[in-house]
Amino acid sequence: MIAMLLSQAARINDRLEQAGRSSTDSDPSLIFQECRDELAEIRSYLMLALGRDP
Repeated sequence: MIAMLLSQAARINDRLEQAGRSSTDSDPSLIFQECRDELAEIRSYLMLALGRDP
């Protein structure tokens, strides 16, 4: 589970870096929404690991 969370964090980092470059071939708002979704998933897993309801 920890490896998966680290992998998701790395993907978020890569996507945010991509959005920061303001490339014309990608929509930054879409990238930000994907990052938010992944952060919500990470939060849920961490809550479960702590024995709390997500």
